[in-house]
Amino acid sequence: MNQNCEKIIFVDSSLELSHINKYFHDESVTIIALDYNTHKKLSKLKLKFIDLDSFLNKHDRTDLYNSATKLLNWTNLLSNKNKFKINDVNILNFLPPLELHEFILDKMIKFFSIKNALDSLNPKKIIISKEITNFVQVLFPTNSIQIISDTNQLEQKGIINDQIEIRFNIFSKPFTFYLSKKRFSKLKNLVDETFSLFYDLKLKNYKKEIILLLEINPSVYDDLISNIADSNKTIVLLNRRRPILLDKSSRELLKNSNAKILNPEDFFDSESKKEFVDKKALLKESFEKLWNDEQLINIFSWNNISFWSVIKQALQNIYDMRLDDYVKLSFISKNILESLNIKSILCLNESGETENIFLRNNQNRIKTFLLQHSFLRYQKSIYDTQWIYEDQYIHGMKSDNFLLWGAADHEFFSEHSDIDSKKLIICGSPRHDSIKLNSRKIKNNKNTVLITLTPISVRSGNQTITLIKEYEKLLEKIISYLQTIPNIEIIIKLHPGENLHNSFLLDFLKTFDNLTIYQTKSPYELIIKSKFIITITPELYDSSTIMLDALTLETPVAQFILGLQDYSDNLTEPISIFPENMEIQNALSNYFDDDFYSSLIQKIPKKLKHYLSYHGNSCKFISKIITE
Repeated sequence: MNQNCEKIIFVDSSLELSHINKYFHDESVTIIALDYNTHKKLSKLKLKFIDLDSFLNKHDRTDLYNSATKLLNWTNLLSNKNKFKINDVNILNFLPPLELHEFILDKMIKFFSIKNALDSLNPKKIIISKEITNFVQVLFPTNSIQIISDTNQLEQKGIINDQIEIRFNIFSKPFTFYLSKKRFSKLKNLVDETFSLFYDLKLKNYKKEIILLLEINPSVYDDLISNIADSNKTIVLLNRRRPILLDKSSRELLKNSNAKILNPEDFFDSESKKEFVDKKALLKESFEKLWNDEQLINIFSWNNISFWSVIKQALQNIYDMRLDDYVKLSFISKNILESLNIKSILCLNESGETENIFLRNNQNRIKTFLLQHSFLRYQKSIYDTQWIYEDQYIHGMKSDNFLLWGAADHEFFSEHSDIDSKKLIICGSPRHDSIKLNSRKIKNNKNTVLITLTPISVRSGNQTITLIKEYEKLLEKIISYLQTIPNIEIIIKLHPGENLHNSFLLDFLKTFDNLTIYQTKSPYELIIKSKFIITITPELYDSSTIMLDALTLETPVAQFILGLQDYSDNLTEPISIFPENMEIQNALSNYFDDDFYSSLIQKIPKKLKHYLSYHGNSCKFISKIITE
C-alpha cells in the first residue's frame, strides 16, 4: 500500500464523529478506523476509510504472539530482579501470566499496526485522539501531530483495571455490571463469614490432614467433594474469586461433607501485618526506580523497535493497584502453606491470581495436582495448530501432576509438550461423572436448537474487524436458515467469561426476533431440551467444552470454525466440523432427518470412550490419587 498521503486521521471510539466531520470529505485526509464500533459508525455514514487491522499481516501477528509469549519471562532479564523478591519469590511474577500475555500482545498489535500505517502511507500530518498519544509520539514528529482534545473518556472495565464482572439473566435477557475488586472482596468476605458461622464451615483444627482445593466451585464438583469426604482427609476450599456459599446446595454439600472454608484474613496475623508494612515500603521504592529503568526499553521491543512507552504507564498502574493485595496474599499463602497440614493441593488452572501465587510460594513442597477443565483435543488433524495456544505452551506447568480427562488429551500432551510423561495421569472428568449416556431428555414438541458462541479473544493476536464481521455473517446465515424450519425454537448461549466480543454479539443478536439468549444459565439445562447444538468457533484452537457436555447427553454437535476452508472430514460424526463457507442448508438439514440423526447418536458412545476415561467413576479415582 506504499503511497504518500497528505494527512491521516486515526478515529477511535473516544471521538464523536460529529466533532470531526470536517475531515470526512477532505480528499487530502485518509481515515483509519481503530476499532469495531468506529468501523460500524463510519460504514453507516458510507465513508471511505481503512481499518487499522489491514496494516498488520498474519505473519506479523504470529511473530508478535511468539514475542509476547517470551516476554512472560521478562523479569528474568532484569539485572535488579532480586529487589522484588518476597519470601524468595519475585512479586513481579504474581501478575497472572495469561492476563499479562493478552495485555502485552494487545498493546503490541495496536502499536505496530499504527507504525505500519505511518510507514505505508507516509503522511505529512496526523490527527489523533488523546487515547493514542502514547502510540504515536515515538513514531512521528511531534510538531506534525494534531491532538483532538474534545474526546469522550473511554471507560476501562474488567480485571485488568481491578474490576470484577457480575453477570446474570433477567428472564431471557443477559445483563452485566462491574464492581471494584475491593468492594467485591468485602461483600464476598461478609457472605462467606456469615454462612460459615451458621453452617459450621470455618476451619478450626489446623493439625488434621487436609486436601486444599483452590478456586473450585462446589456446585460443579460436588461429586468429587463427596468422594474426597469418604477418605479420612478434611476438604478445605479457598475461593477468592467466587462467593461459593451464596448457593444453598453448595452450603448443604459442604456441611454434609464436613468440608471447611478458609478465610484468608485469618492467616494475616499481627506479625505478618508488621512485616507487610516494612516489605511494602521497600518494594514501593524498588517499583519507583523500576519504571524509569532504561533496560526496560530494550526488554520490551520487537525487531529492534521498543514499545515500552506504550505499556509503561498501564503496567505501572496495574502493579500500583495490586501491590497491597500481592504483598498481603504472599504472606497469607505462606502462612497457610506452613501452618496447615496439607496433604495435597488441587486446582483447575495455574494462571489465576490465587493459583499462581500459591503455586509459586509452595515451591514444590506440597504435592500439587492440576485438573483439566476444558475440552479442546478431539481432532488430531488440528493438534499442531492447537498446541502453540495451550496454557502449558504459553506459561508452562508448575504442578507436580496433570490430571487428564481421557486418551485423546494424554496423546496430545505426550506428543506435543515436554511435560514428563509420569506427570500425565488419565483420570476422567469429575464434572461429567453424574451425566451418563441415556440420561432422560426433556420431551419437547418443538425443534429446539441450541447455538453456543465462543467469543473472539486476544490470546492469539488474530482478533480483527474482518474476523468479527465474518463471525456475524456466519451467525446470521445460521439463524436465518433455522428460522425457516417449522416449529423451531432457537436458544443462544453466550460464553460466561468476561470478553469485549460478547458485548458485540449481544448488540448483533438484537437485530433478530424470537431468540432466547443466556450467558450464565447451566448448559446442561439447555442441552437436555435441544435436538442438537451448533457451536461457532472463531479459531481452530478455541473450542468449547459444551461440545463434550452435549455428547454426554446424547446430543450431536455441528461445529463451524471460522477460517477453515474446504474441510471434508468428520461431516457425519457426533461432532461434525464445517468450514465457514459451507452451504448452511446442506450442513444442517440432515440434523432434522431421523435416520441421519439416529446414526449420529449411535456413534456417540465410542467417541466418548476416547474423550472420557473412567466415566462415572472418575471422582473416586481422583480422590484416591490426591489423598494417598
